[in-house]
Amino acid sequence: MTTAKRRRTSGPTMTIETVVNNYGLAEPSIRIDLGAGATSRQTKAAMHLVAARVELLSVGASWCVQTRDHGFCEHKGRVYLELASATAEECERGLGVLRAVVERDASAVLAVRAGT
Repeated sequence: MTTAKRRRTSGPTMTIETVVNNYGLAEPSIRIDLGAGATSRQTKAAMHLVAARVELLSVGASWCVQTRDHGFCEHKGRVYLELASATAEECERGLGVLRAVVERDASAVLAVRAGT
């Protein structure tokens, strides 16, 4: 599993990782944790913002960008890629896109927690 974090001193985080799904296939992912007290709407807004930015950087890619919230935990969610061929090369390309989103847009995404 590959992990990279973009963290503020306390509170919201975005974590890049590769998750293996139930079928044994890699899913490059960004886990979003807005911290205790965030609402489900804030979490969903952050996930949609990340997903939109991933889509914009995925021109020519064959993967599907998906979101999933943690229904029992309102402040956590995940944006992940369903890879078309699930090769190591495609996974690395997907991780590169996710890293670019975190590097460029983390502060905007995490500002959702503040309602801005």
